[in-house]
Amino acid sequence: MGNTLDLIRLTKILTLLRETHPALTISMAQCFVQICVEEGLGVRQMMARTGQTQSSASRNIRFLSESLEYGKEGLGLIEWQVKETNRRNKAASLSPKGAELKAQILKALQ
Repeated sequence: MGNTLDLIRLTKILTLLRETHPALTISMAQCFVQICVEEGLGVRQMMARTGQTQSSASRNIRFLSESLEYGKEGLGLIEWQVKETNRRNKAASLSPKGAELKAQILKALQ
C-alpha cells in the first residue's frame, strides 16, 4: 500500500509542476527541485547535481527565472543573484513564487 501512496503523491507533485506552465519539462522540474533543496547553485553546480549539459542547465534555469532572452517572460520561480565572491558567477535562489510552489510540493508529500 505504501508504494501506491507514494505514486499518488508523485502524481500530485507532477500535476503541481505541470500547472505552473504546460511547457515545463522533467529537466526543468529537476532543476527547480534541486534549487529547492540547495539554494545558491550556479550553472556548473547544477550540471554536477543533475547530469545536465551546460547548455541544458543554463536554458532550464533561465526558463525558471524572471525572463528569457529577447524580452520573453520566464516562470519567475527563481531569481539570479550575482555572487559577491566572483561577479561573473550567478547563484539561483527561490523567488516568493518559487517558495510558494515549494510549500505546495512539500504539502503534497505529506
